Amino acid sequence: YFGSKPLALVMIQYRCTMLCTEEMNVLMASLKELKFTPGKEFNLVIVSIDPREDAELAMGKKISYLAEYGRPEAAAGWHWLTGGKNEIDKLAASIGYHYVYDPKTDQYAHPDGVVLITPEGKIARYFFRLEYPARDLRLGLIEASRNRIGTPLDAIALLCYHYNPITGRYALQVMGLVRGASAAMVLGICA
Repeated sequence: YFGSKPLALVMIQYRCTMLCTEEMNVLMASLKELKFTPGKEFNLVIVSIDPREDAELAMGKKISYLAEYGRPEAAAGWHWLTGGKNEIDKLAASIGYHYVYDPKTDQYAHPDGVVLITPEGKIARYFFRLEYPARDLRLGLIEASRNRIGTPLDAIALLCYHYNPITGRYALQVMGLVRGASAAMVLGICA
């Protein structure tokens, strides 16, 4: 899934009726608002953290979410994966994702989140906090692609907005704007 496009990675339990369902609802709302489409500008990979879940369940989820998404062309770039415990553990460890199985509830305790990864396989951004604003996803995907996707206006926006790893969001860089306005004022006075 690497090579030419950035990748958005989400790790959930497909059968979960609590956090994972809400996480996917929030992600779907952002994806619908986002002008980028999986398969065109980026790849989207949803991985089950439950080794008991199989490809048939994953395919059912993919069909259901694609129907809700309403962009059939996304099918080629939206992947729903399952795997064995060792493979899931290796992937989770490689992105710093921790989860624990709770036998009482038959569910996994884990963080929510979307991880953006460069085409070369390096982590570019983490979005946690059960909110993934479309603007932030767009800016993160543009940065992860090294400006190979997006518009010239997006490049300008990235000069004004910077990712805050504490909040997990893009925020307006106020000092950058103040410096820019000051430089413009000095140039205006000189002119």
